[in-house]
Amino acid sequence: MESGDEEANENFFHEISKKQRFDRLLFTKNFPGANSKERMAHLLEITEEVPGTDGGVRITKESVNERGTGITVGDAVTTEAERMKELWHDYNLLPTAPLVSIHYAMWIGDDLLDKPTDYTYDRGNIETGASETVQIGNGSILAGLEKAILRMTQGSQHFVILSPEWGYGKWGNLPMIPGNATLVFQVYVRFVSYEIEDRFVRMPMRLREKIPLKVILSTCTRLKFEAKKHFEKTSDVRKQVNRNTGEETYKKSGKNTGDFFGAERAGELLDCAANVLERAMCKNLDEEIEMRKMLIHLHSDACLSFRKSKPSIFKKGIEHGEKCLANFDELKEIFMARMNCEEYAGKEQMHDFLKVYYKRITKTRRNLMELYSRDIYNMFEDALRMYGAFDDEVHNDDDDEISFKDYITKQEQKDFLKMKKLVDNRKDDWIKQQEGNEDEPEDENSDIPVAAGGQENDKFKVIKLSANRLNLGKCIEALNKEDMEAEDPTSVPYPSSYEYYMSFIDRIIDEKDPNRTGHMFSHVHTSKKAVNFIIAYASSRGMKCFKRICDGMVNLVITSDESKESSLLGNHQ
Repeated sequence: MESGDEEANENFFHEISKKQRFDRLLFTKNFPGANSKERMAHLLEITEEVPGTDGGVRITKESVNERGTGITVGDAVTTEAERMKELWHDYNLLPTAPLVSIHYAMWIGDDLLDKPTDYTYDRGNIETGASETVQIGNGSILAGLEKAILRMTQGSQHFVILSPEWGYGKWGNLPMIPGNATLVFQVYVRFVSYEIEDRFVRMPMRLREKIPLKVILSTCTRLKFEAKKHFEKTSDVRKQVNRNTGEETYKKSGKNTGDFFGAERAGELLDCAANVLERAMCKNLDEEIEMRKMLIHLHSDACLSFRKSKPSIFKKGIEHGEKCLANFDELKEIFMARMNCEEYAGKEQMHDFLKVYYKRITKTRRNLMELYSRDIYNMFEDALRMYGAFDDEVHNDDDDEISFKDYITKQEQKDFLKMKKLVDNRKDDWIKQQEGNEDEPEDENSDIPVAAGGQENDKFKVIKLSANRLNLGKCIEALNKEDMEAEDPTSVPYPSSYEYYMSFIDRIIDEKDPNRTGHMFSHVHTSKKAVNFIIAYASSRGMKCFKRICDGMVNLVITSDESKESSLLGNHQ
């Protein structure tokens, strides 16, 4: 991708984020109350007293936006203390209170029509603001606000009213807050961190070195299995429960259907586990070996998860894949050093290590080749480097100590050649585009017949489309150029075609209407450049795109949940 294209993409998302930021945590236009007094009266009606505050702290009975998930912050405090009992008993470590990340807007009670007195979106980054991270119980926020937050869950959003006694008292906090001021907050809880993986990364080194590696490895193993469940689930998962054993299985998993609905969440969990393990303190070389073996598993799985996730985060997959190979090289050097030492059975250790891990490394190299090939301009040589490293090990007969080809199957060699062909094809396609050909959406799968009963029907087909070959910046530029060259300017949507389609897609996603999860566009009335932009932008927001052919009519279908669009996509899953 050229630097100009990257800048266009960055500017595009910058402006959208900047616009959306100012719509958050503010009073809506239809909020009851023509003046501050009426507005406060309505807030008192929809809020309830927080027990133990004598009416000094009030919070809305339900979240004013979408409902939060998980346990309340107050329950997280209790859970944290319970989970730390073992570490406290065995290793003399004090519990660490949960961290809560919040965004908020604060008004003075008699001035609810003006902009907030304090607003986290007015701080820091122009697009995202600067959230406030507080540690429960250490006095980092107002006591009344903490009382209210303890009743909130992750993702919830509430109005909170604090009387002067629970705010800044009779003296206030001049010049912003006068004395005896009632405060009104609207608070959004971004996340609550209370698991051991959250505590460990914020512990100082003197505490981290007291926690045994086995405790951290068990935590990483738990996260790894949790990530596997997310990776194998699909948007239309069908759970089956064994009545005898209670074991849960999924009739359709992402691995079997190609629908990796939870791949991004799996990657995030594996990324979290790797960050925790990389901060572990090893007491000897054997512990370091065990740590690096687990890191190979975590990074290779994360590489695959981000590869199967949405295209916009593929570079996270590259980052984890490269870390996986780096840890493999470190372990290989350790075992090679032991091969020349009589104290260790070095050759046996090396053999056992390669027998277990070399197949995983081979798959990671192949995943990296595919990820590199998504950015041919910048990373084509990296993709060739991956293939070259594999090819050298297959045909290297000079190294008498290690014969890597003993651990490589013929099928793996075929898979690498197939991946090499894919990389070369993408390079050829990129060259054609640079020679003046227009960007074309890529068929992610071959034609998929979806007639009733699953039988092939030439009159009704669905083709799943990928945005891998599309550049969002170029699509915007082409669509703007088409608007400027339009013979009838009144036919151009206001203010421009790309802004019209962008806001249309945003509404489908952000409104979260279960009855409206997608839309079908006509190829006749939607220009080719508009279709390319819709595919590129919808894919960047996590939607799926399909070409629908029915009785000779061709349509573009976008959806955030294809299982609810059977009327458009037939029985395609």
